[in-house]
Amino acid sequence: MVKIPVINISVSIDGKSSKEFTFEEVTFYRDNLVIDGYLDINFSRKYNIGKIVSFSGTIQTQNEKKFITGATYFNSVPLKAFSGTYRELTGFTVGNHIMRITDSSLVFDFGNGPVEITEYIYKPSVCTLEFYKPRSLEKFEVILGLSGNSGLACNILSKHRTRFAVTIPMKI
Repeated sequence: MVKIPVINISVSIDGKSSKEFTFEEVTFYRDNLVIDGYLDINFSRKYNIGKIVSFSGTIQTQNEKKFITGATYFNSVPLKAFSGTYRELTGFTVGNHIMRITDSSLVFDFGNGPVEITEYIYKPSVCTLEFYKPRSLEKFEVILGLSGNSGLACNILSKHRTRFAVTIPMKI
């Protein structure tokens, strides 16, 4: 069970207009989003003719409880899907560990040893991370993805350079 202090949800009952609601005391029970007295939705993630995420459940309107269903082609990816230790690649040379992502932390090596990054922004719709070098205004942007036999991959962009790192460096 995961409790979320505040969540904003946009709802369209008629498919023509929508209204945004702000809720406190929101709970996820596995794949169920529950907002007591308002919403009880089950999410399913499986491919169905291009749609990746679907949902069904009930929503309480002013006068009645309505059954709702829907699906989306949108596929947000949680950061934990990119968990691993990334090694920098320069041409055919495998470098040192540069970044580690776990379920609960982000560690990055700016060149003087690993540093835990406690403040970062992760955008699940485009699989990007943004953070700043500690005690600096230098911004880092990390684009996360896959690289076939090299496992997970990322491009690390900063003002001074662009780097590439993977979790499974290929042997040459």
